[in-house]
Parts: sequence; structure tokens; C-alpha cells
Amino acid sequence: MNVRIASASLVLSAATVAPAQDAAPSAQQELDALRAEVAALKAQQSSEWLDAERAEQVRATVADVLADSGARTSFQATGGSTGYDRGFFVRDGAFTLRVNALEQVRFVWNNGYARTASVPGSDAADNQWGFENRRTQAFLSGTAIDPSWTYLVGFAYDSQFDPYVPLEDELRLLYANVSKSFGNGLSLVVGQMNVPWTAESQLFNAGFAQMGDYSPFEYSFGIGQATGAMLQRETEAFRAKIGLYNVFADFQQSSWDAAENQSVALGARGEWKIAGTWDQFARESSARGAQFGLVAGVGVLWQNGRAINQPTGVYGANIEALTVDLRADLGGANLVGQFFAGESFGDDAYGAALQGGLYLTDTVEAFGSFTYVGMGEPSYIVQAGGNWYLGGDGLKATAYVIVPINQEVGLYQGLGLATFANNMSLVVQLQLMF
Repeated sequence: MNVRIASASLVLSAATVAPAQDAAPSAQQELDALRAEVAALKAQQSSEWLDAERAEQVRATVADVLADSGARTSFQATGGSTGYDRGFFVRDGAFTLRVNALEQVRFVWNNGYARTASVPGSDAADNQWGFENRRTQAFLSGTAIDPSWTYLVGFAYDSQFDPYVPLEDELRLLYANVSKSFGNGLSLVVGQMNVPWTAESQLFNAGFAQMGDYSPFEYSFGIGQATGAMLQRETEAFRAKIGLYNVFADFQQSSWDAAENQSVALGARGEWKIAGTWDQFARESSARGAQFGLVAGVGVLWQNGRAINQPTGVYGANIEALTVDLRADLGGANLVGQFFAGESFGDDAYGAALQGGLYLTDTVEAFGSFTYVGMGEPSYIVQAGGNWYLGGDGLKATAYVIVPINQEVGLYQGLGLATFANNMSLVVQLQLMF
């Protein structure tokens, strides 16, 4: 092709040198034809060069895509993946690991009675306030061996006690259990777990509680956690749990100890879901647009102590107690009613609570509660406040006041009350949970 171009160029050069007046019309036509042929040859050569470069680029792109596809196929062969789905997770075949966390920081202002010599600790100031890291909790969960085997491990470092973290300012083991699913909603859980007892014992942690903390009812009558084995069955309309544990106590005791373990410590709870789904009752509030839900529950405790056993917990060594509750989700509002009857160190005890909330906007919720605790001299506690949901339960601000109309039971420091002589407390809390 280059030879043809060179020849045509020589002809054009020669023709150009010859005087124009000597050229015949036929010669001029030949000259024009040669010029057109040279232009066409140059254009063809340029097009072929561009096609070659484009082909090289395409080949390189295809090679990159094939390499990336090979890498992805190799990764998928083991089922491996990472990401976020209700927590950060790593998955490789049947083995999964999910990481979740709860962080609550709050400010508390408490106003007490005027100082008197008859009030224990009355040398303290009438007004006390300060910040605290209320809860820092982390959870590891997932599957192992095959999807029917699951595990849950949780740690807590809390500034105040509650029924589930009995000692403050210590790194505590919160959850430590393994579950086996047998299908048809039947499973077995062994290890340290929430005792199935009250309505709030079904919450995973305090982050799902309406007020960002457990209720005065739960502080008064909740068992919290224990080590043992629990059999549970869940169907579309019914859910039942029954567990055998070491002891129901103010402390978490995971080892066998004849001086502390009771001969029998049995906790059981049954629920009837009249309407709604089980998932919606994993939190206490009911957001706007949520479906109607109604659940009735009953819980039973029975603990048989021996002569060697020490009196422990809220109830003493021997427990016979019952709770009954009703929860209603109204799609923008909710109601929770609870009742307790049992013994407190051999004396009859009773309790009741009514709690509810109402969404004023899609992100602002008002709530309130009234609690009666009848152990010895009765106590009456009122709470009122609201939530601002900045990102659902994952990011919310909570503010409430708590007023003990008559406080005879000193179990509420975790809620924001001092241990004695309270007029009222103001609590403002920020929660981050994932």
C-alpha cells in the first residue's frame, strides 16, 4: 500500500512541475483521479490504525473484566461476604458473625428533700446533677457449623445497675449462650440468658425500651438473667418458653455452687399473639403506619431453696410469683399493662403498671407511665417525657421526668433517682445503637 502511495506521489509531483498550458484535458482528469486515490489510501490507512488501537483497548478491557469475574467467582465459591444488615456482618458458608452495639450517654438532675437529721445521707446537697455513660454494650452473634446452630455473646460496662446488669462500673458478661433449632419453631438455648418472665424480659436490651431504660416495674420485679437451659416453641399465634436455672439472684452466677444454687429455679412465660407479628413486639413503641398488634402474656417463677442456700434476689430463697401483661400496638400509639403477685422474703407482694406512648409527628413521641409497687409500704412512681427519633431506635434523644409520689423501695438509681428522699429527677439521654 505504501508503494502505491509513493508512486502516486511521484506522478503528482511530475505533473505539478509540468506547465499547466502543456497539459491536455485528459491529463488533468488523470491528475485529479490520482489525487483522489491518494487521499482515499491515506484515509484507509488511518482507519486501519485506529481500528487496531481500538481492538487493543478492547482486549485489555476484556482481560480486566475476566480477571475481576474470576476473582468474584472464586470468592463466591466459599460463600464469603461482608456488609451491614441489622449489624456489621462477615459470612463464609455456614459460619456468620454479626457485631452490634448500644451506647447511651445521659445527663441527670435530681432534686431531693431539704436536709434533715432523720433522712439517711441527708448531708448530701438537695440538688445533684451530672453526666454519665449509662450503657456501653457490645454483642457478637451468628451461626456455626450449620444455620441451625446459633450463638450470642454480649458484654456490658454500665454506670448504674439494672435487672440485667446487677453491678455498675465493671465489664460484665451480659449474654453467653448457644441455641439449636430443631425446626417447626422449636429450639433449645443453653448458657446465660434473659429469664422468660415479664414483658420487658423479651426485649434484647434497654435500647428497645420505650423510655430508653427499663420501667420501674421491671426494676422492682424483674429477674434479669441466669445460667441454665431453656426450651422454646414459637408458632404463628403462640410462643412459650420454659427454663431451668441455677438461681434467681441479684448477681450473675454461672458456676455450680451448692451454697448458692437452689434445688429448683424455674422460669416460664407464655404469650398469645391475637394480632400483628412477633417482630413488631421486639420494641415497645409503635410507629405511625405500623400494623395493629395485640399480645397477652403470663409469666411464672418458682424457686425452691434448701437450708444451705442463702436468701438472694428480690424475693428470697423461695419464690412463687406470677405476672400477667397485655401489649397493644396501635400504629402511632401503644399501651402496656402489667400486674405482679408473689412473695418478697416470705411476705406477699403486689405490683401494677400502665405505660403508653403517642407519636405527635413521624419522629416525635410522647410517653408516660404509672407504677405501683406493693412490697411493705407501697410506692407510687410517675414518669412522663418524650423521644425524638433522629434515626429510628438507632439514634434517638430521650428526655423525661420521674416523680416518686411515695418512694419506699430504693431500687431506682438506674432510672435517675437518688437512693433516698427524692422530689423528682430530670433525665436527658442520647442513644446510638446498631
